[in-house]
Amino acid sequence: MKSALQLRPSQHLALTPQLQQAIRLLQLSTVELQQEVQSVLDENMMLEVVESNAIPAPSVAAPEALSQVPGEAQESIPNQSALAEAADLPAESRYPTQTGVDYDPLTQHSSAPSLQAHLLWQMALTPFAPVDQLIADVLIDSIDNKGYLQIDTAEVVSVLSDQQISEDDVIAVLHRIQQY
Repeated sequence: MKSALQLRPSQHLALTPQLQQAIRLLQLSTVELQQEVQSVLDENMMLEVVESNAIPAPSVAAPEALSQVPGEAQESIPNQSALAEAADLPAESRYPTQTGVDYDPLTQHSSAPSLQAHLLWQMALTPFAPVDQLIADVLIDSIDNKGYLQIDTAEVVSVLSDQQISEDDVIAVLHRIQQY
């Protein structure tokens, strides 16, 4: 009989103590989670609660704190019956409308910044000499939405004639902008 050494790659899932604790904490309700945090705070004197500017979590003893948010205008939070009534309504009336269109927070997308706004943001992050920044401003303002430059380098020189710049300066700044 001949003995041989073999490697067999395999994968296995191990539930580490940290993963077990995370799973247990994720299954807790808000009240149970607050009680768990309080018990850990009581057990370990080195831990302390850090107050932040966030809206405080509701406490078990004071449910009336839900209707008042510090630092903001007092608005009442809808109660359970109001939420149940809203659930029975059709989708069109559940969401507030904005500019005549139904508002659904799950389908709303933020609009992407324009090319000019992106280039101006990139320019703010890049060190430019004051004269080069003026040239870059003129060039970025002259770019259309498709990304094409609508002005000639000679026209940029004539626009900034009081700055004593050459066409080579404009071309150098143009190349820096094209790298963005």
